[in-house]
Amino acid sequence: MTTDVRPAAGRFDDLARVVGPRRPGAGTCWCTAYRDSGVPNDERPAYMSALCDTEPGPGVLVYVDDEVAGWCSVAPRSTYRRLLRSRELGAAGLP
Repeated sequence: MTTDVRPAAGRFDDLARVVGPRRPGAGTCWCTAYRDSGVPNDERPAYMSALCDTEPGPGVLVYVDDEVAGWCSVAPRSTYRRLLRSRELGAAGLP
């Protein structure tokens, strides 16, 4: 078994397989809550697709034997709007 971590940039289809809805028409968060929670549910796939079209991308994907198996949102702190307003993180001395 081979495990590999790759950037999500340029891999929206794989990201959609991991975080997208399991059935057509179902709502899902698309991991946007900390980035921009104001994105309407039906616009979240396009929002994440646009992030996948940029560098550094919205995070990383984990592959097991070249099959996408997981996801982690990793990006510059400035892209997490909700975290920038966090009183808890500000109190912890995080910039």
